[in-house]
Order: sequence, then structure tokens, then C-alpha cells
Amino acid sequence: MLDDHEWNQVWSLSQANMENYAVLSTQGVDKSSAAIQLHCWVVNEYNSITSSALLHKDWYLVHYFRADDYGPECVMCSLPLRSSSAKLCVECGTARIEKG
Repeated sequence: MLDDHEWNQVWSLSQANMENYAVLSTQGVDKSSAAIQLHCWVVNEYNSITSSALLHKDWYLVHYFRADDYGPECVMCSLPLRSSSAKLCVECGTARIEKG
């Protein structure tokens, strides 16, 4: 998962690369080559931040790893709840318990 600072790094690279993709597409560069280059840049940035080996074919899946898009960890299974307002853990069915 990416925190806000890390997310901003990946998002800004993603946005810049989308602009590059649009430019390359209009200049006659093969769209699949441009898309592969876009994929590599975004996934490499994610991998360098997280020290993981994300090998997704679809670079936009990186956008699902933003920590703020999920809720707190489940007290039973430790997986993140699907949203900050979730009342139950989808994985194990445990009701959300507010800390504090």
C-alpha cells in the first residue's frame, strides 16, 4: 500500500506518462510500444517505493494500492476494510470495532 506521499509520486508519474502517451500516439509511434513504456515506468516506480516485484500486465492496477482508499485493519484477520466507513470485514465477517 502507498501512503499519500508515495501515492503522489506514482500519480504524478502516471499523469505525465499519459500525456507522453497521447503525444507519442499522435506522432505515429506504435500505440502498443508507447503503452508498454508507460506500464514499465509506473510499475518500476511502484516497485522502487515498495521494494516489491509487482508484475501486473495492467499498470493502472497500481492505483488500487492507495492506503487512504481503504479503512483500518480488521481486528481479527488484519486485512484492511474496504472503505473508511465499512462496518464489517468482507474477508472474515467481523464487525468493525472502533479503537479508543
